[in-house]
Amino acid sequence: MLTWRRPEWVPRSIQCFLSQTYANRELLIVEDGEDSSRGLVPDDNRIRYVHLGGKMSIGNKRNAANSLARGEIICHWDDDDWSAPGRVAEQVQALLVNPNAMVAGYSAMPFQDVQTGEIRVYSGERDYCVGTSLCYWKRWWAHVKFLNVNVGEDNNFVFASAGRIVSASGIGMMVARNHHKTTDKRPAFKAWAVGTPEMVPESARI
Repeated sequence: MLTWRRPEWVPRSIQCFLSQTYANRELLIVEDGEDSSRGLVPDDNRIRYVHLGGKMSIGNKRNAANSLARGEIICHWDDDDWSAPGRVAEQVQALLVNPNAMVAGYSAMPFQDVQTGEIRVYSGERDYCVGTSLCYWKRWWAHVKFLNVNVGEDNNFVFASAGRIVSASGIGMMVARNHHKTTDKRPAFKAWAVGTPEMVPESARI
């Protein structure tokens, strides 16, 4: 979980992690810059907090976090998005039953604007998945790595993984959020539709 100056979101993200049904998991919280969210992290041996010091690009920050991860599978965990309790288990299983797949993710997902409440649904192609939903083998990341950029590092990773992706619908499994403390994370292409309130589960509402 990469974070920076979002203390209001960190406890929600931690709670999502603690609610996951997949047992053998670790939440690695990685922060850079001058601020620290360490005081928001509970005393739980499944959660680690690491502060990197000076600011880094998102791509390099992801690479640094992945190098510290202890597991064989890495699951992106954006600090401001919501994940259903079965998300990690579902994506890990998708990788395990598809021996040629290196990356699992969701190609369809609701995006909610925190200020207006507007919900829009993104539906992408079969061989594409939204960056916030990425789950992949660590050995594949070691081969591909993220570019040293602040925008689009996840798309570059997805494009470099063409033919090795297994994707599914993330409606009911994830809710991505846009707000004033982040760049607009909605993909700027493909198909969009107007969403409905029931696409945001009660436990995901803010």
